[in-house]
Formats: sequence, structure tokens, C-alpha cells
Amino acid sequence: MATATNTVEPNRCPFCERPIGSAGAGFMEHIESHPECNEAFELWRERVDGDMPGGWAG
Repeated sequence: MATATNTVEPNRCPFCERPIGSAGAGFMEHIESHPECNEAFELWRERVDGDMPGGWAG
């Protein structure tokens, strides 16, 4: 099984690595104001949606 080699930093955007206010609301505000990150997030959601029973709720 493959493992991630990157460290996840909850106060940074995983797409552009800019600092964000928080992993929840701060992340959502960030992607709303940065179209390139929003596009990357939507692509990520499309890819993981089928991996979760019942789809992605977030």
C-alpha cells in the first residue's frame, strides 16, 4: 500500500501551501477567494467521492 510522503499541515492550503486561518472555515474562505485552489479542491472531491460509502458529505 502506498503511503503519503508529505506532511499535512492543517493551517496551510494543501494545494498552494499558503497559510489559512483554520482547517475548517479558514480553508473554505481560502478556496472561495483563490479560484486555482477551488478548482483543485473540486477535482480532489470528484476523485474521492466514490471511495466513501454514501459519497462525500463535506
